[in-house]
Amino acid sequence: MKLEMPVNTQRIALWGAPGSGKSWLANALGRSLMNFRQDDPDFSYELREYSDEKFAPFVTPIAPPIYQPTNDLADFMWLFRRKAKQKTFAHNISSNTHILHIYDINGLESVRLTDRVKQNYTDVQLILLTLDPVMLNKDGKKTVNKEVGNSDGQTGSNEHSIMTRELYLLSIKRLLDYIGETNNKHPLIAVCVTKQDLWKEDIPAEMAIKHWFGQQMFDLFIQYSGEFKIKTFIMTSCGWLDDDARKPNYNKITGKLLNVSQWKPRGVINPFFWFLDNREREMLLPKKNLFRSFLERNPLRHFISYPTVD
Repeated sequence: MKLEMPVNTQRIALWGAPGSGKSWLANALGRSLMNFRQDDPDFSYELREYSDEKFAPFVTPIAPPIYQPTNDLADFMWLFRRKAKQKTFAHNISSNTHILHIYDINGLESVRLTDRVKQNYTDVQLILLTLDPVMLNKDGKKTVNKEVGNSDGQTGSNEHSIMTRELYLLSIKRLLDYIGETNNKHPLIAVCVTKQDLWKEDIPAEMAIKHWFGQQMFDLFIQYSGEFKIKTFIMTSCGWLDDDARKPNYNKITGKLLNVSQWKPRGVINPFFWFLDNREREMLLPKKNLFRSFLERNPLRHFISYPTVD
């Protein structure tokens, strides 16, 4: 299939502790688009696995990921398309195709920022920080002797409980300092507070960091907001069952979805849409004479923003 729109490669890196939901966040994007794409009157949204051999028909990957930790470096290559349903100038300039190259990185190496994985955080346009309040070791003393499951379908040892507020704070500061020193152009930072289906309280996004990870973490992101563009999102990659609004679609025994047909991730699309909205606006910025561009037809004025999905 020939693409009528230019393809832009967007490099995205995942960061987070073991079991925090990095792989599920990436995989749940396809399912989220399938659930959402019929509701937008202006655009259709398509996603498929990317191959540079030929452009096959667009197919959204919707199967749940393999239920095991990411033990080595892995990546996803997806072709994303936003296609206009209406023929106007605004819809035309708001239609784009992107290759989403997502780096999925082992949790311990990610948190420790080992030499082996540092390269994956350089020259990227977006970093997805997955912060997991469910497995947070709040008192610094909790240990897990048996294998435990979590809402993102992974199992593991006591490595899942090493993350205290202090360790999150130090690890994220180390990452942001490293990126600030090595990247000429800083990536966007999406702070993703995961596993909303397992929270015992309803916490809005603007309060989630301070509530779960403390005032110091909240202040850290404020401090770095002058250097990076940072936004917080709350989400669940598993969702809830249709017949019980408060029952997670997750089996604690098997670590799998209770009902695949009712798999409805929530909030997963938003960091991707926020990122693409920023990238596409940047691509529309005038390259030369700013004054002349404002006198003429400035495409940026007509750009249709990506929606925020509840």
